[in-house]
Amino acid sequence: MIDWDRVAALKEDFGEEDFDELVGVFLEEVEGAITGLQDVSGTDDAVKNQMHFLKGCASNVGFRDLAELAASIEDGGGFDGMAQSVRNVFEQSRAQLLAGA
Repeated sequence: MIDWDRVAALKEDFGEEDFDELVGVFLEEVEGAITGLQDVSGTDDAVKNQMHFLKGCASNVGFRDLAELAASIEDGGGFDGMAQSVRNVFEQSRAQLLAGA
C-alpha cells in the first residue's frame, strides 16, 4: 500500500518535521477530495479531475495503491460504486503510514 522508498526520500529531502506537515496537508486535502466524490456522477468530468488530483497527490506522498486505483478510474475504469473503494484504500494507506512513519 505504501511506497516506503518514496516516504524515506521525502523524509530525507524535507526533514522529519516538514514531512509531518506535508503529510498532514496531504491527508486533509485528500479527505476533502474523497468526501467531494459523493457529489459527482460516474459520467462527470469532475470524476476524472478528482482522480487525476488523487493520483498525483497519492503518488507524491507514497500512497501507491491509492494512486493506482485513481489512475485506473481516471483512465476509464469506471467510477460507479467506487467511491467507497477509494475511501477504503485511502484509510488503509493512512493507517499504514501513520503506524510505520
